[in-house]
Formats: sequence, structure tokens, C-alpha cells
Amino acid sequence: MRYQLFYQQHLIASIEEKNAEFPSFFGHYRLEPIADVPELAHVRAYIDFSLRVSPLREQERFDDPALAEEESFKELIESPDWSLVETETRKRIPIIIPIFFTDGVVWSLNPHYPDVKTHETAS
Repeated sequence: MRYQLFYQQHLIASIEEKNAEFPSFFGHYRLEPIADVPELAHVRAYIDFSLRVSPLREQERFDDPALAEEESFKELIESPDWSLVETETRKRIPIIIPIFFTDGVVWSLNPHYPDVKTHETAS
């Protein structure tokens, strides 16, 4: 399945789902050019951080001091403003903040939205 990743109303990436092990999903991504959008500077910094520490996550080195920087992204991590939009149906799916790796992206459905695939469509 193909999606567009949004933070609030901003398109962040295109994603193609490759694998799923509920509640987590994995796919390949292509980032959109968000560097020129000032309000997305913190999102871009999070993506850069996520990519930089991805080898630590893959090695399960969760106690590494480099991961402490994650605290500076708390408002993004706790934000309900992340969503995927199915490319074909345009249905919006609420997710929690995705984790970016050099070879893909992992996401989970937002548990605070029991009706995961809403009838709300993206504009």
C-alpha cells in the first residue's frame, strides 16, 4: 500500500508499505523537500536525529547517551498530528511519530483513535 506521511497539514514523505507485524508497519520512504518550510525545522531535526541514531536502535543499544537527545523532540513524539493518507482512497490514518532508518521507516497506529481508518479524507 502507498501512503503520504503528514505532520499536521504538511506533507513530509511518500511511503510504500513493505511489511507489517501488527501493531508495527515497515516501508520505504522518500522525503519531500521540507527544508525550506520554517515551521518544519524541528520535524527535519527529528528526522536527522532518527537517521543518525538508527544504527544504535538496530544494535539495541538503547542506553547509549546519544539517544538522550530524543527528549528534545518530546512535543513531536507526543503529538497527535501525525497521519498517513492512503494514496488511492485518500483516507487519513492517525499514527504515532514514525521512526526513520537509513533503509526504511517504521510506524504504528495511534491507539487513541479506535476507528483507525476514518471516513475523513485528505484535501
